[in-house]
Amino acid sequence: MRLLAVPAAILSWVVSSQAFAAEPSDFSHTPDTAPPSPATPPPPAPLVPPKAPKPAPPDATSGASPPVADALPPPKTGSPVAPVVADTPALDPAIEAIADDPHVAVGAGGHVVFGTAPAVAVGALASIEIATGRWSLGLEGRYDLPASAHTTQGGTARTSLAGASFVPCIRAKGTWACGVVLASRVKIDGTDANGASASDAWFFVGVGARLEMHLSLPLNFALRVGGEILGHPIPYELVTNGHRVFKASVVSTSIGPTLVRAF
Repeated sequence: MRLLAVPAAILSWVVSSQAFAAEPSDFSHTPDTAPPSPATPPPPAPLVPPKAPKPAPPDATSGASPPVADALPPPKTGSPVAPVVADTPALDPAIEAIADDPHVAVGAGGHVVFGTAPAVAVGALASIEIATGRWSLGLEGRYDLPASAHTTQGGTARTSLAGASFVPCIRAKGTWACGVVLASRVKIDGTDANGASASDAWFFVGVGARLEMHLSLPLNFALRVGGEILGHPIPYELVTNGHRVFKASVVSTSIGPTLVRAF
């Protein structure tokens, strides 16, 4: 029995060895097959900075407005700009002192007259008025010194004038525009070509206008320079022995200055 068991064991070892050789080894690999190469990585994506988040809209219920201080430019530095002041015409000192309230003003002046006498006459006047900065009502006393000349008829004539005038005025831009009504008495002396003398006096009326420039001075003084023209509806004349010695003109003019003081 032991002799039969030995050959059976040898046969069993041979069979198991062949079976082990027929099976492929787990650690062997075929030399013809190459291992797979790794895939090429894709290029990196470009870096893009993230966008700034949009500011949230203001809350309509809160009523708050978005801040705008950062959007405004900084204030400019430098010398301050002087404010522009509109030019205003300065009032005359007399008008500034009394404004437009009615006031009293007195004046005195002189004039040269053409047309009321046989020659150019020189005269003087004094005035008093109630005035504002825009209008005045005045009375003037006037006296023309005697003026004489030879007449065309061969005689001589000599006249003088004394009278008063009512002078209402309005003012515009430093100019006085006035009406003038003169009531006066004219005295005349004359001789004709034969030597006969005569003298007479007449009531002499004149109506016309005056234009004066008004220049303000310190201490409420003012200087007015201008002229007037008068029409005489009834000119006077001197007649001796039926001969006319002199006849006044129907129109007379005068020019001269007047110094006025307002109170």
